[in-house]
Amino acid sequence: MISNQMKCFVFRGLIKSVYTMNKLKSFFERKKLDNKFKQIGSGHTLSESRSQDAGSSRAQLPTQRQIPSSGASRAGEAALARLQQQHGQPKKPSSSTATWKHKSEAEKMKQEMLASDNATVPIKKPATIVKDHSLAVDGLFYNCPVYPACLPWGEIHDHLHQCLLRELPDEPLMISVTMIHTLNRDKVKKEACITILSRYIQNILDHPGEEKYRKIRKGNKVFQEKVQPIIGVEEFLTKGAGFQLQTVDNSEAGTSEEFYVMSEEIASNIEQIQIAKEMLAQAEGLEIILDRNLKVFTASAKASQMKVPDSFFNVSSDEVKQTQMDMTNTVEKSKELRTKAMRDGDNGPKRIYRYCIIRVRFPDGLIIQGTFKASEKLSDVKNFVRENLALDWLPFDVVDTIGKPFSKETESLSSLKLTPAALLNFRIDQNVNEIAASSQGGQVRFLKEDVMILLQEL
Repeated sequence: MISNQMKCFVFRGLIKSVYTMNKLKSFFERKKLDNKFKQIGSGHTLSESRSQDAGSSRAQLPTQRQIPSSGASRAGEAALARLQQQHGQPKKPSSSTATWKHKSEAEKMKQEMLASDNATVPIKKPATIVKDHSLAVDGLFYNCPVYPACLPWGEIHDHLHQCLLRELPDEPLMISVTMIHTLNRDKVKKEACITILSRYIQNILDHPGEEKYRKIRKGNKVFQEKVQPIIGVEEFLTKGAGFQLQTVDNSEAGTSEEFYVMSEEIASNIEQIQIAKEMLAQAEGLEIILDRNLKVFTASAKASQMKVPDSFFNVSSDEVKQTQMDMTNTVEKSKELRTKAMRDGDNGPKRIYRYCIIRVRFPDGLIIQGTFKASEKLSDVKNFVRENLALDWLPFDVVDTIGKPFSKETESLSSLKLTPAALLNFRIDQNVNEIAASSQGGQVRFLKEDVMILLQEL
């Protein structure tokens, strides 16, 4: 039977856990804000001259080194030949190692002579990366929710893992729980692990004075199969919850085993243990956000011609199983006597697209392009457009190429048949257009200046 004092501890722990969850959200919001300020740079006083800063920043840039002229190269070679004649003809190397040294010394001497004639050494050009320029985008990229980085799917998880490990010493419980919920893609295995960890902690709460409930045998089969493989478990046990990995000797069997052991002192802090349990159960993973990969194009007749990479229609294992089931059903239905209307109703898309490219063409001919999930809504496309408008108050709509509006903004892009790529038009009322033009000096400039920097030909 739990005493009233114990109930009070648990109730206080629940209140504190809610506070801690809010603290978790604000922690990562602060990180995002700090990163924005770091990108902007250090502050300046109003009386401080900005021209000096600009000059100093330019001074830090490396100077472009020029390729030496043919005349300078010939002068250097002639000077090298004269130097060899003055000091006598060098002996011919007798081994491959000596030959390598001889060539390197001669090359070094040649470079020094070139430098003495005010010539410079050519820069080695980086290897050229071959891209498929027929594709509308190079691929899918994602933004890290902790530190600014835009990486492919195969790299963003490793980057986020390192970011969380970097923050672990400051908030061990908070970050370790976040690691468990964020870095493990298999939801079923993750939930099974959380259930087992919660059971370990609940046993300590139910039996605070019993030592056996404060020990977790590392060699336990359930622990090895369902708990240990989950990313973040080690950090949660040893950094967040307060366990210590110890080797315990078994004198009777003459062997030793490793256990995660919680000390009696830590186990007596019922409130903190309750918070760890609640955070583990209620925390949410950080969202890895798809980068829009914003592009801006000049007016072009090729605006509707878009080729997407294969990654746009990669499907999950569940979707593959569903496709196999649909094929089986199709075979079964082919054996039945069916009307033409029934057969037409069975015809669906041949590919399941998970992502799509949306281009929006403005009245002045400029085009912006963004990458979206197929499950996103038309309202997400309008938000994307508004974020890049010079006048974000403009009321506008997006319509198809023949001017037909869409019935519902809440429908997904796939249900609106905008996958894998679609061209939409930006439509604005004439009166609103005149008001916008008067506010901008007579001509409407739809896009922000920092967006126009990205302008390129299609």
